[in-house]
Amino acid sequence: MPKFFILNKKSDFLRGVGGEIQGDALKPNGLYFSGLFDSGERETRWYKLETEFSLPANCSAQVSFYSSESEEIEADGKFVNITEFLRSPETPEEKLSTLSPLLRFTRPLSKEILLTEIRSRYLFFVIHAVCPDGECPEIRLMRLMFDPYMWTNFLPEMYRGDNSFLERYLAIFQSLFEHTETKIDRAAEYYSQDCADGDFLRWICGCFGIKTVGLWNEEQLRYILKNAPRIFGRVGTREVLAELCRLYLGCSADIAEYYQSEDGGFVNRYSIPKERLFTNPYEFALILPCGPISEEKYNGLVRIVDDFKPAYMTANIIIIPREDTPGANGGLVLGDGLTLV
Repeated sequence: MPKFFILNKKSDFLRGVGGEIQGDALKPNGLYFSGLFDSGERETRWYKLETEFSLPANCSAQVSFYSSESEEIEADGKFVNITEFLRSPETPEEKLSTLSPLLRFTRPLSKEILLTEIRSRYLFFVIHAVCPDGECPEIRLMRLMFDPYMWTNFLPEMYRGDNSFLERYLAIFQSLFEHTETKIDRAAEYYSQDCADGDFLRWICGCFGIKTVGLWNEEQLRYILKNAPRIFGRVGTREVLAELCRLYLGCSADIAEYYQSEDGGFVNRYSIPKERLFTNPYEFALILPCGPISEEKYNGLVRIVDDFKPAYMTANIIIIPREDTPGANGGLVLGDGLTLV
């Protein structure tokens, strides 16, 4: 496998930049100068640049690659360190003019850019973003790879050497193979709630028997998976039911059971008559002081409660308007849509 540098933090993208970064994104119509990457050996063969990014409509970005066997460059009649020069106060145009002897080629920004033509110890690149609408391209991750074991080494000697076309042609299939091989090697990570996303995350949740997968967003599903042993080990308890209602609606949940009506403490706290809470020992009241909710949200709540409540009990869902809810008058919105004042 080739060696590589990874750029996945804001500090990585700020390296060697003279103020051309806006947050974690490139400025519209701006230039980004990367840091100087040192392979440690002369005439190192650079392999490719992999990038995870999003490019707004009507926006384009190009990457120019520069390389050198020395970490110094001649500027204004004297030799200066390339890293120091990239951080210097000169304008981007002045920097590009001075760096032009080190320019190797320019390519449109893409998921993979082959660099097999470059052989040198040091390499850096410059990204030029052109965005007429003022939106910013976002770069989430870059991986700069070097010192690969090319597939042409498996061919007879007559096909090796300076046959750049054959090498670049096989590099396409080599890149696809390495990408697939990496996915296989990291297959276990995809089953982690921190790494899985999208449909695969929902598939994992389905393996746990969660019937309401479509009601939760990804962050909520990750929480459920992280706490799955505790949650599914205590299905049917008031603690788990209150926790999931809080996760779904973002507000606290109280559960009143039939035996609590004997002391009247819970009933008096909400000023709810006993007959509105439950009518028999096999019914409990789920009280949610979260204000009016949409019909879609309420139907989702009913499904969640039905999945995690005790199988032999019936839930009476009561929504209490919050004080900060417009039009709240201290009444109770019941599960059937009626209002009790």
